[in-house]
Amino acid sequence: MLVINKLLKPNTMEEALRLLKDNSKAHILGGGAFLRLSTDLKINAAIDLYGLGIDKIEENENEFIIGAMTTLRDLEVHKTLKELFSKSVENIVGVQLRNIATIGGTIYPRYAFSDLITSLLVLDATLRFEGKEDISLEAYLLENKLEKCILKSIIIRKEEIKTSFKAIKNSASDYAILNAAVSVCHGKYKVSVGAKPTVASLAYKTMSFLENKSLTLELIEEASDMAMDEFTFGSNRLGSADYRKDMCKVLVKRALMEVMSC
Repeated sequence: MLVINKLLKPNTMEEALRLLKDNSKAHILGGGAFLRLSTDLKINAAIDLYGLGIDKIEENENEFIIGAMTTLRDLEVHKTLKELFSKSVENIVGVQLRNIATIGGTIYPRYAFSDLITSLLVLDATLRFEGKEDISLEAYLLENKLEKCILKSIIIRKEEIKTSFKAIKNSASDYAILNAAVSVCHGKYKVSVGAKPTVASLAYKTMSFLENKSLTLELIEEASDMAMDEFTFGSNRLGSADYRKDMCKVLVKRALMEVMSC
């Protein structure tokens, strides 16, 4: 059962941050999708971010600005962004949950099982916070400790980019056993692998190997082997470390082949 003793509804982001810092056991309410799954969770104070205007997708000449309270469903159906994200969000449980779960609620806690984080990691994505300087998603995932701050938006720079996302699951709506994403922009490749079962990270050696090269079947085979050996995999109820390692080669290979054929 989820029990909230006190619901706080700030009128500004500044007030929301002050409430968070003044209440040591306070929780930020994003979409609340994963809080609803808790069997026995008692929250002393919940800070509700609804009504603060961070649930919109804005676009200008150079970038997309995605509010942290934007739902996964909003990304899935957006006329432009759906090309980048539909494959990584369309099988997350069902439409009902995607109408609740938010992009900020997925990114801020750095969920290891997240398909969305893996696909975002191969883009030029910057996180904008209240109470903390802007930081790239890549750097944020590498931080050791989460600060008391509030994620306001995710900024994605517009680029001429090709992307691919792949995942292996026991069923379409299950958590990924492993997922992978690839992008290429002006000869620069990004390769990310997530649900290892740790959070997504970039394959730096593989990316360096591929840089400014034209993809061939032989090159893809070599890069896939390299990616497989670059990560450390673990075991959980969904799959073993050895299985994940084998599937890493398969998913990276498929993603690279899709990018090559675009």
